Amino acid sequence: MTNSSTTDRDWEVYKNNQELAQSAHKENEEFVNFANKSALDLSAHAIKALILINGGAAVAMLSFAAAVTSKGNALNLDIHAIVNGLTWFAAGTGSAAFCALLAYVVMYMQAAEASQVKYIWEHPYIENKPKRKTLRRIHAVVHISAVVAAIASFVCFSLGVWDVSQVALKAATS
Repeated sequence: MTNSSTTDRDWEVYKNNQELAQSAHKENEEFVNFANKSALDLSAHAIKALILINGGAAVAMLSFAAAVTSKGNALNLDIHAIVNGLTWFAAGTGSAAFCALLAYVVMYMQAAEASQVKYIWEHPYIENKPKRKTLRRIHAVVHISAVVAAIASFVCFSLGVWDVSQVALKAATS
């Protein structure tokens, strides 16, 4: 009788482990899906904002310069400083576009990394495959590069604003 009850108990433990494993597998898949969607949405909004502020600033600068020169105003504008400002805004737009490319690669690497697991029936129910460690490192490097590109875009915008403010100050005091 002891042998039969041990077998029944082992079977119950096995079935319980299977249910826990399936729950852990499903929870991991749901988290990966949620994280991917959230990261995509947030990074897309941030990148759009960087492109808009840099591109919008460049268009505003061009419009300002055209309006001032077409009205025959006697403002003495420093064309070199205007071009410098436009260059910073263009560099900021390019950096934001590069950030968008890197964001795509980050999401691809995240999905590739998340797929490098093996589902097992014993605790911890999910085991990393050997390739996952390498993908995690690549993912981290590309992710940091995307953040650096976003910061560079904002820095370019700030430098462009500085150049434009210097043009405006010189024009106002001339």
